[in-house]
Amino acid sequence: MKAITLRVLLLVAVLVMSNAPATGQSGFTMGYHTYQGYTFSYYLFVPANLDPLSRYPLVICMHGFLGDVYTPSMMVKFFGEVFADSANQSRWPSFVLLPIDRVGFSPSHSLAVNDLLDTLLGQHPIDTGRLYLTGMSMGGGNTWELISLYPDKFAAAVPVCGGGGDTSKASILRQIPLWVFNGALDSANPVREMIAALERAGATAVYTQGLPDSVVEERIKGGATLLYTEYPNAGHNIWNRAYTEPLLLPWIFRQMYKNPLKGSAFGKMVKVQRLYVSLEGDSLIVTGAIANPESHPVTVYALVEGIATGHSDSVALYDDGRHSDGEAGDSVYGAALMASRLVEDTYNVTLITYDDSLGIRHRLDRRAMFTTTGPVLPPISGAVTGVRYDKLNQWQYFKLVLKNAGGRVSIGNLRAGVSCNDPRIQVMNPSTAFNDSIPVGVADSSDTELCFEYGDGYGPDSIRTQPVNFTVVVWSGEYPFWTSTFTFSGLVTGSVTPDAENDLPMAFGLEQNYPNPFNPRTVVSSQLPVASNVKLVVYDVLGRQVAVLVDEKRTAGRYQDTFDGSALASGVYFYRLQVRPLDSAEGRDSKSGAGDFVQTRKMLLMR
Repeated sequence: MKAITLRVLLLVAVLVMSNAPATGQSGFTMGYHTYQGYTFSYYLFVPANLDPLSRYPLVICMHGFLGDVYTPSMMVKFFGEVFADSANQSRWPSFVLLPIDRVGFSPSHSLAVNDLLDTLLGQHPIDTGRLYLTGMSMGGGNTWELISLYPDKFAAAVPVCGGGGDTSKASILRQIPLWVFNGALDSANPVREMIAALERAGATAVYTQGLPDSVVEERIKGGATLLYTEYPNAGHNIWNRAYTEPLLLPWIFRQMYKNPLKGSAFGKMVKVQRLYVSLEGDSLIVTGAIANPESHPVTVYALVEGIATGHSDSVALYDDGRHSDGEAGDSVYGAALMASRLVEDTYNVTLITYDDSLGIRHRLDRRAMFTTTGPVLPPISGAVTGVRYDKLNQWQYFKLVLKNAGGRVSIGNLRAGVSCNDPRIQVMNPSTAFNDSIPVGVADSSDTELCFEYGDGYGPDSIRTQPVNFTVVVWSGEYPFWTSTFTFSGLVTGSVTPDAENDLPMAFGLEQNYPNPFNPRTVVSSQLPVASNVKLVVYDVLGRQVAVLVDEKRTAGRYQDTFDGSALASGVYFYRLQVRPLDSAEGRDSKSGAGDFVQTRKMLLMR
């Protein structure tokens, strides 16, 4: 077949002579992507004048082996001249992606490219029904591997002088539109074996070499989805001829995604019951939904893979109505995975569906996530710091404190969202960020303040004895892994409110706990007009001491202390405040004992 233009035929000379820098070359921009510890660079071309209401194709170009002759910049120029050329972009505006593989043919690179693809799909207006994959030489081998790993992802693939793929996957690959190129003398790549395997699996191949363009075009219009072009008397280096075939680009861009697994069972959805799982005795319910149009016998399981450690495990899923899977026979599968089999990490969850009748394995990749790290939550005591009240604008400010209660892993990329349904709170700034990772066992305050405005008729005094309950959701990256609650009374636990010098209490006091009844936590508020030795103790109805909340010297001010009844049974409890003022000059207990204050109140724990 004839080439499009003489300019494109000169690509061989371009590859040998070009040494231009890659960044920004031909409209491409360079970026980096990391997946499971593997970092690689990539080049992305974005079509001009994007219509915000439209979505565009994406062509993924896998390059050959890099060395002194073939450099990333040369590969960018080569594929740019093919797919990012202004004339071709005017006909087929599309994104063009070139991942750089510096480690040679590697399965880890294919997995990382797929992860990059998923990332770009969330960032750009890319049409998921028009994802096209091509590659030359080593990149041709990557092309075969990617379509074997993710057969339900690509609308078409064009392997050029690269490998031959796994012939055992022919029953899957036969459903994907393919135009395969090879040289007749290229003995290193047994492509003919794959073409024969595809034909045995039911595909009809069109052998284009020697056919007039008009005949090939008619076959394409007739719906040909497997084309094989083998150049006689040609060896390995055929990519310049392949990518200048006049019918290639029109064929690529006419392909739309069709389910390559037609007739086969395949996964549709996978989810987990919760996003945080404790390693100490917890279990994780995993459910997955599949499509099984011809009711084939299937084997379904979930694969969990640790992002940082690489630790993996799997669990078989069942559709029998007894494994949190809904009704028996409803194509929803479920099972429990014991967290004790895992290590502290964040995990991707993949649903694997194996069609026993057709021998087809479908992978619904990384569609759910959970973590066993942390938890990262506000501590029971000391959930806020930096409390201040702007009297002029009537805004209440504070910083949220989070503690990493995990056993091994520092956790970063944190942000917290705070919400409140209390009518006393009217307007909120609902989120805050933590710029630094929080090591194990460490509590850290947010880098930005949270603030809220009181509702009409309310102010700081309205929450001192009846604190406000907030719900906090803590995110790491894109996932809200941890959820908890904390109370706010305008006081910092264990310390005096910032404006205390101007607003010291006139007398000792012990307020009714809030909330009451409670489950399992409640806040006890007290006030001291002078510095004192303070003891705050909780007793059960038999007078037995069950908790000591405070036993220390405190300066004058208002305080709140949290009582956690998680380990106690439901029932009535008493909390007793005993105060002995300090000698103001000496800092010692008053020798006379005059002014001692004792008060007891009752509270109700309801589990």
